[in-house]
Amino acid sequence: MKLILVRHGETIENNKLICQGQRGGHLSKKGIAQAKKLARRLKKEHFDIIYCSDLKRTKDTLKEIRKYHPRTKCIYSKELRERCFGVWQGRNFEELQAYLDKKKLTLKTLRPKGGETSKQKQDRAVKFVKKVTKENPYKTVLFVTHGGIIWSLLRHFLNLTWKQSKKIKGRSNAGITIIETDGKKHKVHLMNCVKHLK
Repeated sequence: MKLILVRHGETIENNKLICQGQRGGHLSKKGIAQAKKLARRLKKEHFDIIYCSDLKRTKDTLKEIRKYHPRTKCIYSKELRERCFGVWQGRNFEELQAYLDKKKLTLKTLRPKGGETSKQKQDRAVKFVKKVTKENPYKTVLFVTHGGIIWSLLRHFLNLTWKQSKKIKGRSNAGITIIETDGKKHKVHLMNCVKHLK
């Protein structure tokens, strides 16, 4: 399976350093422009099926892509949502970082009330991609999703430790990552390409 991962365009909340988590999010003017450029970059790409997070910021990004792929089957999935940060959703990341520093925690060890741990988010993403791979062998699949999900999938495919995965540069808004997988062997062909945004 050829898996193409794209992150949503920039949001107003991204600009304000707000922890969105599983809140919807609103594309900024720049984010809308990024989504349009991303769509043009993917215009000639063939997709057998599209899976998209059911949150507003990814759905709005997909709207631009669908202009060039109106007949491609699309499935909206909560499994592709960003990590749920529970009580921290809607709050400022600087405030969250201050809390982590005070408690001597990291995002890996954070267990937000009403939310997910990093491992729970990773397990969710990996379980979903394994299911999709099994159902779509030899096909080209597009995921329109979030930075945290892309990071988790790259960590899985590249078999990285938490420390190693901190160096992953795969989370730019409207960035493109391409992975080939048969469920056992994986090859990353492109990681976080943003040339189309220039």
